[in-house]
Amino acid sequence: MPNRSRKIFVFLGQRMIVFYFIAVLCVVSLFDYQGTMDQVKLSVLNRLMPTCINFAKFIEHRGPLDKSDLKDYMVCFREVVRDFPAFFEAWGILGFTYYHLGKTEQALYSYERALEGNPNNFWFYHDMGMIYFKIGQPEKAKDSFKKALMVNSDITLASLLSSRVYIPIFQLIMADRRAVLGENLQKGYQHCFQMMVLLEYRSGNFAEALRGTQYAIKTNTEPQDFFYHFAGLAAYQLKDYKMALYFLQESLKLNPRNAEIFHSLGLVWQALGKNDLAAKFFQEEESLKKSSPEAASIEASMQPWLM
Repeated sequence: MPNRSRKIFVFLGQRMIVFYFIAVLCVVSLFDYQGTMDQVKLSVLNRLMPTCINFAKFIEHRGPLDKSDLKDYMVCFREVVRDFPAFFEAWGILGFTYYHLGKTEQALYSYERALEGNPNNFWFYHDMGMIYFKIGQPEKAKDSFKKALMVNSDITLASLLSSRVYIPIFQLIMADRRAVLGENLQKGYQHCFQMMVLLEYRSGNFAEALRGTQYAIKTNTEPQDFFYHFAGLAAYQLKDYKMALYFLQESLKLNPRNAEIFHSLGLVWQALGKNDLAAKFFQEEESLKKSSPEAASIEASMQPWLM
C-alpha cells in the first residue's frame, strides 16, 4: 500500500474508533453512566499509550531513560488529561515526563493537579522538591521534601499497585511489582533525607544539618557514608573539630574512594594546626581525582536522581 494511502487508512481507522466510543457512550450511559465513563477512559488510554517497555525498565533501574520515549508519553498523556482533567493519575505521569524533559513549569503544574486527587503520593512531592532544588528555590524544595517524608509509604505503594495507569506499565517486566516498587520507595525516602541534609547545610543551618545526619546515622539510613560525611562537615562549620574528625574518619572507612572526604579531613587538621598532616590528605585527594574522576564529588551517589 502506498505511503499516502496507508496514512489515509490509519486516519479513517482512528476516526472510526472515536465514533465507536461516542456511540457506546450514548447508548450505555443511559444505564450506567459512571461505569461507562470509566470504561471509555480506560479504552482511550490504552489506545493512546505508546510502548511502555523502556519506561518500565527505568522505573526498575535497569536501563536508561530515552527522551524520545518520554516525548511520546508527554504527547499521549497531555491528550488524556485534556479530555479527562479529573484523571489525576495521568497528571502524575505527565508531570514525570515534563520533569525529566526539563520542562519545570509544566511539571510543577501537572504535579499540583495530580496532588488534588491523590495527596498521598510520595513521588509527586519528591519530584517537585527536585524541581525546586534545580531551579534554585531551596525553601520550596525543603517544604516539598518534608511533605514527601510525611507520606506513609504503604499508602503510596497501595496506590501504585491499584492504579489503572501504572499497572499496565509495571506488568511488562516486573514479576514481583510489590518488591520492586517497595525497594524504589525505600531508596526514594533515603534520597529525600539526603536532600534535606544537603539543603540545610547549603543554607548555613549547620546545627540542623548535624541533627539530621545524627538521626540518619542512628536509624541506619543509607547511604551511611554520606551522612557521616555531612555530619563531619557540619561539625567542622560549628568548630567542633574533635567531633568532625570522628564523623569524617567513619565516613572514610565506609567510602575510601571519595576524594572530598580527604579534602574535608585536610581542612579539619589544618584548623587544628596540623599542617603536615593536612597536606597529606590534600595530596591523597588530588591523587584520587586523577585516578578516579567520579570520586571527586561528594554528590556522586546522588547523581541518578539529579536531572
